[in-house]
Amino acid sequence: MMQIIPAVLATSEQQYREDINKLVLSKSFSEGWVHIDLADNKFVQNQTIDPEIIQKFPTNLRKEAHLMMKHPMQTIYKLINLQFNRVIIHIESDNMRSGPVDYIRDELWDLEEAQIESGLAIKPGTSLSWLEPYFNEVDVVLIMSIEPGFQGQPFIDDSLGKVKQLVKMRSNGNYQFKIGVDGGVKDKNVKQIADAGADYLVVGSYLFQGDGDIDKNLEKLRKAL
Repeated sequence: MMQIIPAVLATSEQQYREDINKLVLSKSFSEGWVHIDLADNKFVQNQTIDPEIIQKFPTNLRKEAHLMMKHPMQTIYKLINLQFNRVIIHIESDNMRSGPVDYIRDELWDLEEAQIESGLAIKPGTSLSWLEPYFNEVDVVLIMSIEPGFQGQPFIDDSLGKVKQLVKMRSNGNYQFKIGVDGGVKDKNVKQIADAGADYLVVGSYLFQGDGDIDKNLEKLRKAL
């Protein structure tokens, strides 16, 4: 069964608390994963909560962080202390690919040492070739099917081809990473995304839409698969 992970992109403590409470009280996600978006208003034009807010509301949910940040390293250390289960950084982060130090590899090693799964996210306009040097070192590759930073954007159709290409690259190299797709996932496109070869989907606005009944909205998504 396709794994669907709810996404929380909170710009205030109140919003984070409300969204997390909905997940904890839901039948579908109370013992599952949550994808938490963290943005610095530099890498993307949005500012989310800090890890200190997450610490105030402990849950049994397994936590995946998506760091939309120019300089994610200090935040990574905070998330290690908060015992996150998975941390995903962007291949395009400014200080990750420049200079004599390979910061990406350093941070992947730090996460591995802390026994935390690691992942790399990639924007719609970035070539998959940027990721290839790290395929043996990551647990997850997250394909952004919208421009990162805000929920509720339409799905970028070219992302389907990117997923298929990544599936082929994984198979040819016998790599073990999972493929996630994040952004614009709805009942109208979820089957196409699944058929392209994604292992899991990150879903935000679709699950929390309407009256916020995430169990009902998840059921609609499942029926469309």
